[in-house]
Amino acid sequence: MSNSLAWVALILVFTAVLIVGQALIGSLWGRADKLGRINNRMRLLSSGMSREKVYSSLKAQAPTGGGANGSLWQALMARLANLTSRAGVTIGPVRLVLFAVAAAIAVWLICLGPILGAEANAAGMAVAALIGALVLAALILVGWLRGRQAARVRKIDEQLPPSLDVMTRALRAGHPVIATVQLAAREMPDPIGTEFGLIVDEVTFGADFRVALQNFAARTGSEDARYLTVAINIQTETGGNLAEILDSIARTMRTRSSLRKRVRALSSEGRMSAYILSALPAGLISFELLFNPRFYFDKFSDPIFWPTTGIVGLLYLLGWLMMHRIMNFRY
Repeated sequence: MSNSLAWVALILVFTAVLIVGQALIGSLWGRADKLGRINNRMRLLSSGMSREKVYSSLKAQAPTGGGANGSLWQALMARLANLTSRAGVTIGPVRLVLFAVAAAIAVWLICLGPILGAEANAAGMAVAALIGALVLAALILVGWLRGRQAARVRKIDEQLPPSLDVMTRALRAGHPVIATVQLAAREMPDPIGTEFGLIVDEVTFGADFRVALQNFAARTGSEDARYLTVAINIQTETGGNLAEILDSIARTMRTRSSLRKRVRALSSEGRMSAYILSALPAGLISFELLFNPRFYFDKFSDPIFWPTTGIVGLLYLLGWLMMHRIMNFRY
């Protein structure tokens, strides 16, 4: 009798744990699914933030200076700001650089003990190790940002056709253009939902709709976004049925997306080889400078070392440019 009661008690406990676990998992899964369907801009607006604060927090600040008339530091900061904007990173480029430098110095300090224990040339090897740590941190930072940028652009290219379908149906129902963009911003998930919301915010704050579209194309770096911007700008100047134009653009984008995926699948081996061949030499040299600086430091006094290093560097740059041109072709 006691054994039967024990089994019944165990079955009841197991059932209760199963029900509670299922309820918790269902609640968490439902919350995650709800958050995934609502883009970041709508989530911030629903939290009580004003529209101006949401806009300023989501839109990356435009870089100042740089270019032909600016300094090298300003040009680098402008390129990094452009890269962070297209990667969807809201942290400023200066803070990213400070984080990378701090991480590099932390790793350098960890590796500094064996270097200082050397009998001679400790200061020179410490400087070489610091250079290796900084280069390694820069490679990791740029690789991470470029990976996020590529993933975000692919996601935007995938989300643009259904977004245009939403806009087309709204236009045919009689809504104005900016109202259709606002509808797509409310219905679509990130990143296209937030980007369309930024277009609406820019127009609301006084910018021209065409200028807002150009900012959208420049901010995302998507070729499909550029095609959409050009098509809407031409339609605004010449007239025509915008719903039919957007429907044709959506079909063209889907065809290009199918071709793009096929090309990426066929060229995946070559692209991976190019990535490895581009990053491996610089990464290995930086790693060796950081953890074993004597390996290169002892060769610095050799008269043939620096000319050979220059020739190898030029060949590496030439190979990188050739692989970059092979990998990035227009279709």
